[in-house]
Parts: sequence; C-alpha cells; structure tokens
Amino acid sequence: MSNDKYVGLDVHQSSTVSAVHDCQGKCVMESILETRAYTLRDFLRGLKGNLHVTFEEGTHAAWLYDVVKPLVAEVIVCDPRQNKLLAVEERFKKPKVRRGGGDRKDRKRRGSPKPRAPGGEEAEYQEKNPGSRPG
Repeated sequence: MSNDKYVGLDVHQSSTVSAVHDCQGKCVMESILETRAYTLRDFLRGLKGNLHVTFEEGTHAAWLYDVVKPLVAEVIVCDPRQNKLLAVEERFKKPKVRRGGGDRKDRKRRGSPKPRAPGGEEAEYQEKNPGSRPG
C-alpha cells in the first residue's frame, strides 16, 4: 500500500485551509493554519509519507513554493483560471463541489491540474516583451 499523501492548500493573507487525503482519496485531515512559514513547515513535518502539495498561483505562490519545496516530494502550482474551467466541467458530474484545499488536492490525486512555475509563461513573456500582453 502506498504511503503517499496529497495536500491541497488554499492560501489567504492570514489563514491557510489545508486538506490531506491518502492515495485512495479518503480525507485524513482538514485544518485551518496561520499563514506563516514556520506554521506551515511544522504542519508538513508532522505528516508522514511522501507528500504531494498543490495550491493555486496567486500573490503568495512564489513564497509558498519556497517554503514547502524542501519538505515534500512534489509541488504543483495550478493556474486558477484553468481550475475554474475544470470546476464548471465537473459540476455536471458531481452533485457537490468542495471549497478550500480539498478540491485542488483531489484533482492532483487524479492527475488533472496543469503544473505552472510561480509566475508562469505570462511572466516569461512579460520579461521578453515588456509593455505588451501575450496573445
């Protein structure tokens, strides 16, 4: 039996909602944490097994990536616009869509989210073409 755990994080300015699922999709923990580096590190260190962390790209993404990367097996930063499209598609398949970290983490476990580096392609485009928008 796999010892993988899938962690979804929904990061806000002062709090972070986390959901942890095992490899079979069973929720083993849900928590609300303070959005501070030491709090998040302590939380992740307390989890056993290979950790796979997923969160959305946003204002805290680069900071959070640097905080969690040394502690986990895999980090995926998702494009929130893509996640909204997936949520619309899944709404017709599932009667209930969960809020918070669990929804992104569940997509990660099923292999759905598309990984993005913090900043993503648009940031690279802006560096190469200042003042213009990608088409």
